[in-house]
Amino acid sequence: MTLAVRLVLAVVLTAVFSVTVTGYLSMQAASEPVARAFGMPDARGQRPGATARPMAGAAAASRQLLSELRTATWRAAAIALAAAAVAGGWIASRASRPLERLADVTRRYGAGARDARAAPSGPSEVVALARAFNDLADRLQEEEGQRRRFTSDVAHELRTPLTVLKSELEAIEDGLMEADPATVAQLLQQVDLLARLVQDLRTLASAESGEMELERASFDLGGLVASA
Repeated sequence: MTLAVRLVLAVVLTAVFSVTVTGYLSMQAASEPVARAFGMPDARGQRPGATARPMAGAAAASRQLLSELRTATWRAAAIALAAAAVAGGWIASRASRPLERLADVTRRYGAGARDARAAPSGPSEVVALARAFNDLADRLQEEEGQRRRFTSDVAHELRTPLTVLKSELEAIEDGLMEADPATVAQLLQQVDLLARLVQDLRTLASAESGEMELERASFDLGGLVASA
């Protein structure tokens, strides 16, 4: 049952309860005074004395009736207010407790506990919210794992040409190799590899940030295969 339906039912039941209690107490309080004031049978089916009551007595009975009705009305209002407070507090507690647990899980996740997950419980809206949070946390955890693997792969790809450059430059510096055209061409090849990797990273960053615009054009696949 949804939270909205529960709240509507609570209000309706409280109103019905209030009207029922008010009517019952008012009728109970007014039945005997009305019988005494106007000579009608009371709740036990008995009539008052056969002698007619003077008008002054009827007026006094009417005032007493009004006083007792006001007292009964205030009593019913107090009972209805207490019942509404109890029912509202119980419903609010049942509705807010799952939200408080979800807020606590969210705070722990924001503090770095990436394995924190919400327990789906409570009204259907709160259950849907908890499941949505868990799905989001799972996706973020998966993306974080992919980002770590990507960082590790990039570091590995950059390490290879840097290691080659460093070793060959050290060999040239120590006199173990000569800076002949072949060696320089090999070093330039490693530099070109680094440049391509950096350009690929820049392209990837542009794509992720939405700054890249795709432009369709014809391409010679035969030339690409031949160069490869």
